[in-house]
Amino acid sequence: MELSLSREDTAFRDEVRSFVAENYPQEMRVANPETDLTKEQMLLWHRILHRQGWIAPLWPKEYGGPGWSITQRFVFEQETSRAGTLPPLAFSVTMVGPAAAWEPRAFSKSFIDRNQQAGKAWRS
Repeated sequence: MELSLSREDTAFRDEVRSFVAENYPQEMRVANPETDLTKEQMLLWHRILHRQGWIAPLWPKEYGGPGWSITQRFVFEQETSRAGTLPPLAFSVTMVGPAAAWEPRAFSKSFIDRNQQAGKAWRS
């Protein structure tokens, strides 16, 4: 498949690539980050992404996500995969997040914030 990025998406790709190169800890650059890292290392990357506003790439802005387009989501996934980074923690942003978006009245703002920050267990 031939993918031709717009000028904006190319700039975004470069931003993601630079961010990962400068911020993904050297000691976390291992063969299989999902099994070779400690819990503290996993939480460190989670918090780095959170500070950047990128911990929940699929979430809309109103729930604390970046509000990216489909192309930006694809670019983020491609660039972080290419760099071999740890994906966002599954329970906090890929499983709980969609539930919060589907039924937002059931989830408080503090619950969503704690999930993204990985500071607490994912319960309200």
